[in-house]
Amino acid sequence: MKHITLKKISKEHLLSLQKSLEDYSEGFKEYLQNSNETNDYMYSVSQVSIASGLWFAIRSKIEAYSTPGSMKLKGCEAVVMFNACGNAQVLSTDHYEILVANEYRAILHKELKSFFSPEQIAGNTLQLTI
Repeated sequence: MKHITLKKISKEHLLSLQKSLEDYSEGFKEYLQNSNETNDYMYSVSQVSIASGLWFAIRSKIEAYSTPGSMKLKGCEAVVMFNACGNAQVLSTDHYEILVANEYRAILHKELKSFFSPEQIAGNTLQLTI
């Protein structure tokens, strides 16, 4: 399975990304309480689950932090991180968090666009591994 690697992530950026994921997850948790539509509910559960897993992964990186490191993301994790950064761009009042969100959203956008080759998409030859 293909991964996206974020390189040279500072501790401050990890803290900011973690906050963005927490806010993103909280928004979906609030939505879950009022959702009556099954598909919306299931989508929200998946977003909260992936965001929570990333939050804990970042927490571990922060606790063991010594030098700027890297973080490997699966496709679904990269999409959730991308969405969380977009959410932070709109809802955050902290200018530093907005700058970090802009930076990582741009990186993830570029990486996600090249996640599958145009031939795979056009030829419908995407292979899913479980």
